[in-house]
Amino acid sequence: MKQYLRPVSKAACAHREILPAGVLGKQIGLYQNEEEFPEVSKFKFALLGVPEHRRDEDYMGASIEFDSVRMAFYGLYPGNWQWSMVDLGDIIPGASVSDTDFAMREVINELLHLGLLPIVLGGSQDLLYAHYRAFDGVQDMINVVNVDHRFDLGDHQKPLSNKAYVGKMIAEKPYNLMNYGVLGYQSYLNPPEEIDLMEKLHFEAYRLGNLIQDITLAEPIMRQAQIVAVDVSSVKSRAGSFRYHKRPNGFDRREICALSRYAGIRNDVKSFGIYG
Repeated sequence: MKQYLRPVSKAACAHREILPAGVLGKQIGLYQNEEEFPEVSKFKFALLGVPEHRRDEDYMGASIEFDSVRMAFYGLYPGNWQWSMVDLGDIIPGASVSDTDFAMREVINELLHLGLLPIVLGGSQDLLYAHYRAFDGVQDMINVVNVDHRFDLGDHQKPLSNKAYVGKMIAEKPYNLMNYGVLGYQSYLNPPEEIDLMEKLHFEAYRLGNLIQDITLAEPIMRQAQIVAVDVSSVKSRAGSFRYHKRPNGFDRREICALSRYAGIRNDVKSFGIYG
């Protein structure tokens, strides 16, 4: 997998060095230079960045980096657990988006075969399709839960975009999608035909308002998920500043952390992604 990856940036590595002892950044493995690749099989979790936004309909051409996320993460103190983690840096974007998809599938697939749980930093939400396809040959039937303000179904016969990729999960072989659930959708942002299709396919969907009133409604659907993805556009803009998406309505910081915690306490979850 090394050929698809570039090391963690020098800035993030330097920040890690000045942190106090005991923080996560001092306890995790790190892909720091091309000469020394970590022994991945020794770890339980793998952090992976995918700086790809070319299918984002709102993409403005700005470069993408995850240094600020990594620096904040490295400075946290761990909880009472024994699991080990490695930061594998970022997928090298390909000449085409399809090349990036291929690299992402290959890396995640190998990590899954090695028994690791990949944690993905995206990248536009259409990357969830490659994330899902990485399970081909690993697990036959997959439950996907998406924390998102939209269903993102789209037409499977049209090109992928950050707002249309789930249709390909449903319609393209191998047919591995058992269930698709959406947490936090907003009716006025979704076409009526997609709302009807979600009901016809018996996919689970919870409105934003219902979850804000009772966040525990999300726990049962998280219980059976193998892939959990969070679109940062599901967080209202005043609670977090995101490059392209400004939403007056959405989850606040506490609620999005609670949803992520539900994903983290389940043994069935095999991978987690943050996109957008």
